[in-house]
Amino acid sequence: MEFIAADLAALRTVSANADVLAALERDAGSDAGGRVGGPPWIVGGFVIDTHPDLVIRTSKLAIASGGSFRFAIGRPIVVAADGTIVAIGIGVFDMAVRCATPPGPATVGIAGRPRPRYGPDWWIVQAWDPAVPRADQLPRLVSLIGTLAGA
Repeated sequence: MEFIAADLAALRTVSANADVLAALERDAGSDAGGRVGGPPWIVGGFVIDTHPDLVIRTSKLAIASGGSFRFAIGRPIVVAADGTIVAIGIGVFDMAVRCATPPGPATVGIAGRPRPRYGPDWWIVQAWDPAVPRADQLPRLVSLIGTLAGA
């Protein structure tokens, strides 16, 4: 796994990324980038504020879904081939996912809650759902973003 900063200028050219990038920038607050060099938890000038286990989970989601793993504004993200951000690791347990169908027991068995400040098609789900067998957890996350990411 490589810690590579996303090209924010390129991400901004994708109109679907506007709301989510604005929200991530608001979340960053005074830690608005600009740091150079230093330890590996500073990527693209931003301190990574996501738990290391969730960074790894986001990386695995990118690989499994056919997306790219990058960091944007201190968060690990999955980027689809068309440049659209489709998943974000947040904090310790949460994964924000862009999906056309709201997650829930009737769709993929993962409960979710809306994240409207990221955009109308964003949902927060648990990266590790204790109600889902371990072997099924990553495939269920992939099923939420798979068609968007390219899987």
